[in-house]
Amino acid sequence: MKQFLSQNNGLKKTDIKEIIHLVDTDGAFIKENFVVEDMKQEKTFYTHNSIVTNKRDLIVERNERKSNILNKLYQTSCIGRIGYKVYFFSCNLEHVLHNSQNTPCNIKRAYSYDFVDKYVGAEKEFVDFLSYNDFTTPGDYKDTWQFIKEDCNSLNRYCNFHLYFKMN
Repeated sequence: MKQFLSQNNGLKKTDIKEIIHLVDTDGAFIKENFVVEDMKQEKTFYTHNSIVTNKRDLIVERNERKSNILNKLYQTSCIGRIGYKVYFFSCNLEHVLHNSQNTPCNIKRAYSYDFVDKYVGAEKEFVDFLSYNDFTTPGDYKDTWQFIKEDCNSLNRYCNFHLYFKMN
């Protein structure tokens, strides 16, 4: 927090109402045996029930590190006395918003422009999109985090960000 404030001239701690952290799950909670090694696979590829990669050991290590961090973060309620919540997009932001799980960078850019065109000035429609969709993870904040950690859910299309708008 101190580092962030020192890098943002004029911003004071009292200017921050809450910290909202959005993360991609990237399959972080799947069991190790669902990370499949394929030396012919150039880029890591996500499916509904596996991660296919030519760097299996690195992905397994990343998943362990990321899942440990996310387990701590979702249980954190304050950072420096400022309210904190972390919300997930599974398997990633593009998967939730555009139903595209393995999106190339150039397409991500196009998606971001499409998003702006569709939802700037239409915030209610965005909240409805997040709240009433097949990817909307049911339950309260804790329930949604328990759900995303089960089976291969962190590879599939789920999101709990609707809860932020429900609470605010």
